[in-house]
Amino acid sequence: AVQRLQDTDTLALIGFAVLPPDPNIGAAPNHLFQIVNNVGRISDKTGTLVSSFTLRSFFALDPSTNEADPRVLFDAGSQRWFATYAQSNATTSSVVLAVSTSSDPTGSFCRYRLGNPTLETFVQDFPQLGVSDDKVVVAFDGFSFAGPNIGAGYYVLNKGDLIGCAPSARVVRVPPDPSRFTEFPVQSLSSTSALYLAMNNESSLSVFAISGVPGGAPVVETPAALPIRPWTVPPNAPQKGSGVLLDTGPATVLSAGWRANSLWVAGNEACVPPGDVSTRS
Repeated sequence: AVQRLQDTDTLALIGFAVLPPDPNIGAAPNHLFQIVNNVGRISDKTGTLVSSFTLRSFFALDPSTNEADPRVLFDAGSQRWFATYAQSNATTSSVVLAVSTSSDPTGSFCRYRLGNPTLETFVQDFPQLGVSDDKVVVAFDGFSFAGPNIGAGYYVLNKGDLIGCAPSARVVRVPPDPSRFTEFPVQSLSSTSALYLAMNNESSLSVFAISGVPGGAPVVETPAALPIRPWTVPPNAPQKGSGVLLDTGPATVLSAGWRANSLWVAGNEACVPPGDVSTRS
């Protein structure tokens, strides 16, 4: 069994607990890499603990910055780990991208700061990772420091630069678009040069195919709208043994994968199950 990160681990590593947990996990042939809020844990595939650490130290964050929204995945094609973490202060933000130099997550990582060129003058919220054969995309939702949403944007990076630990990676920046929200990049599990992003438009699924690679062929975005049945915000969900409802979050894409010429997308939605009379999550 995997030793799951818990509030007690966060308390021991950073001195206080954090809610909500916002967990995710990456899996490779020999390791599991858990990230929960401000802390990380690496274990082997038997569940034996290898190490636990703060994400501030792992990502080498800048001093006097706030941190949020970690993400980690293992790319089978390159045999590399990719992880992101958002940092910000009162006026600027960046996303730190960490890339392993081998398939071993206990080894060394190269780190890159993503912005314009390394900082943005708005908050980059909910950064997400996607990979294809030749590129990596880091997407985000933008918010002004006054609070209003300013749309979704993303960075396209040359994957060869990243896995080669180049001093700087070639990148194309796509600024926030106010008409877009949460463009979720796809983790490609089989070979593809195109890297897809998926976005819920309630009555359609917008899919953006990114071709080209920074420093090589021009980077081009090709959009398509796929009709779907209504996909709307879910209600909060009951949990067994408690009267406290779980916040199910927005009706956005929360996971996306590409395999064998098929795009798989998952997210929260509202529905009335057959035989029921109430809307459920």
